Amino acid sequence: MEGLREADAVAALTDIDLEVNVRAESLPAFSPNDGRVISQSPTPDSEVDLGTRVTIVIGRAEDPNG
Repeated sequence: MEGLREADAVAALTDIDLEVNVRAESLPAFSPNDGRVISQSPTPDSEVDLGTRVTIVIGRAEDPNG
């Protein structure tokens, strides 16, 4: 999911019957990862059962104006 936009990642995970937990993490202003998945748990290569909760962390760029 890393690199996907939040809505795309949530849709992809729910389409395969996984539950999604979304967290946000601050990034520097103008970060190219703003609004994108920067990490997930379990890791992408993990085998999980249907209904498993996957946590995705979305980057949120700081406001350059303060």
